[in-house]
Amino acid sequence: MDNKETRLTQEVIDAINEELAYQTSLSGTKRADNIDHGIAGRLITIQAYLNKAQEAWVMEPGYESTLHNLRKIASIAIRGMLHYGVRRREEKA
Repeated sequence: MDNKETRLTQEVIDAINEELAYQTSLSGTKRADNIDHGIAGRLITIQAYLNKAQEAWVMEPGYESTLHNLRKIASIAIRGMLHYGVRRREEKA
């Protein structure tokens, strides 16, 4: 594992907030990923974007499309925590 930053940087926070704002702007559209289908719907949406990210990684040079999808996945997961609550990691005894 590398020694890169393991805390959210301002750049990451800004990217997530921008993506959350974009997702909110989709309100009123008929897209399935814009309708609340509960936690299961979030997981299915994450899987769909994960599939796109994996395909981009294989088919496209560089990481631009892969990182675009990774931002979407992170934002979908965070939106799920915002809507359904957060469970903190418990320390193991």
